[in-house]
Amino acid sequence: MSRSMEAMELEMNTVLPADPARDDVLAACPTLWLNPLYRRGASESSDLPISPPDVEDARKNWKRLAPLLAACFAELESTNGEIRSELVELKDLREALRYSAREFGNVFIKADSHLPVAGSIKARGGVYEVFLFAEGLAHENSLLADGDDIRKLATDEARAFFSKYTVAVGSTGNLGLSVGIAARALGFKATVHMSSDAKAWKVERLRKLGVEVIQHEADYTTAVENARDIADADPTIYFVDDEQS
Repeated sequence: MSRSMEAMELEMNTVLPADPARDDVLAACPTLWLNPLYRRGASESSDLPISPPDVEDARKNWKRLAPLLAACFAELESTNGEIRSELVELKDLREALRYSAREFGNVFIKADSHLPVAGSIKARGGVYEVFLFAEGLAHENSLLADGDDIRKLATDEARAFFSKYTVAVGSTGNLGLSVGIAARALGFKATVHMSSDAKAWKVERLRKLGVEVIQHEADYTTAVENARDIADADPTIYFVDDEQS
């Protein structure tokens, strides 16, 4: 059952401390939010969780995984395995806001809502982690050697090996969708723990792929905790942790 915007706003204001930028967003006011952790030189310090070398490592990983992604997902063949979204020009929005292209330039939106594979920005994080896990697991078990074609992980032999393992995640929807799709594409068993209010179409899509969907009557936090406990007790289960991965 959908909740009203008033109820959602009340919940957010109850749980979260006052935040002028958030309040402006909820009131549909033009908003500028500046990261309070940002300062000159911050990216080179150890204060931030992500550093430039981390970004460069991710870029290299994506490039290495690209042929495997293209082999697993037909919609990525045209981009050579890149999961990318388009910049869409919003002419109507610019006109509605009375922006002059000459004064302000054109207005675009990065359409991450239409990313291939899983249809949300979570496709990047969920697919990335599952495919890196598969690569590491294959190396550990001599299924893949340095210099081998990464597409070897899309073969029947690799899928049979991966089927001995389960990839699990606790999610309200988008992360679970991406993890389930990625895991099944490689042959893993997959379990997605969701709260009972998860979108029905997401549950149905996952189950059609052969993903086990467990819906918990409790809230999202409890669903994640239960999923984590189950994975900790079984070495054949890899848990994609949205809070700690």
